[in-house]
Amino acid sequence: MSTLGLAASLGFDYTDEYALIGNNTYHYLRAEPDSYKKYAGTAFLVHGWPDMAYGWHSQISLLTSMGYRVIAPNMLGFGRSSRPVSVEPYAQKNVVSDLAELFQTVLEDGEKGIVVGHDWGAVTVWGLVVRHPRLFRAVINLAVPLFTPTPKYVDLADAIELGQRTFQGYVLQLRRPGMEERFRGVDKFRHMLRAVYEGTTVDGQPGVNNTNGFNFDILDQMQVAPFLPQDMEDIYVREMTSHSDLPVGLFNPYRTARLDWEDDIAWQINGGSWQIDIPSLFICGRKDQFVPCQVAEGMERNFKDLQKFEVDSGHWIQIEARDKVNEIIQYWVGTLKCHKQ
Repeated sequence: MSTLGLAASLGFDYTDEYALIGNNTYHYLRAEPDSYKKYAGTAFLVHGWPDMAYGWHSQISLLTSMGYRVIAPNMLGFGRSSRPVSVEPYAQKNVVSDLAELFQTVLEDGEKGIVVGHDWGAVTVWGLVVRHPRLFRAVINLAVPLFTPTPKYVDLADAIELGQRTFQGYVLQLRRPGMEERFRGVDKFRHMLRAVYEGTTVDGQPGVNNTNGFNFDILDQMQVAPFLPQDMEDIYVREMTSHSDLPVGLFNPYRTARLDWEDDIAWQINGGSWQIDIPSLFICGRKDQFVPCQVAEGMERNFKDLQKFEVDSGHWIQIEARDKVNEIIQYWVGTLKCHKQ
């Protein structure tokens, strides 16, 4: 599928670009602002799991219409970016470092960008703004609030057994060794996407839930998902399976919890702060079963200037509630000059 064909499907023009960061290659989309708009700056969009840069199509169209240049990378394990087999490259410390280096190559001298994340991308974006605050003038995150490390590491399985974080039961399945093999090949990967993007069987059975993860007994019965229509599904499947029928590394972000905790604690001991002073926007979905809005309660204490919104949506906020999300983003970004910085 040509870039021209993809651009037509996505509804905006862009160029495919690549950056070698350490041992990894990152593929990213670069979309320039509408020519008749005054240049407003650079916006970085960081996708989650198992999304890709193309999932930001509505927000890329919005931001370019507002005069922003948009950079949307495909994260490690996705599309034409590198797919390391080992777990360590997917640790947040390493991903954050990679993206900071990538973004620095794009920003003009002295320029600060706006950074936006969703799902795992939101986790990475919080890490970016606390570890590399000089790169950004504002942050927008969807679905996943800022979580700071607990004084003692508690494995998710132990937490769930104690009745905590029960909404994350699916992670216990996703982090198992060998999960990639369950989705080897075009058809199985397609079925996975349909389940994750809230497709169901003909009689309405979901293919995944937040308690148990995937229901492998019915995955091959998934219909096209409401939040990944057929043309987008075809793009995702092609980008993920054209070079390998095995989604190498796809589940590694779910296997880094201990590494991430150790890195965060070490960073904190060495003077790292979770305080975020730049203008910040957080949007969650009232119907999100994977990250309920309630878990964002209390995050305000780590922010100087935070606005929170809830929208009538599940987890795929930027797709399911794209009009409302874009309305909030457009208004909030438009008021940035009024924020105290």
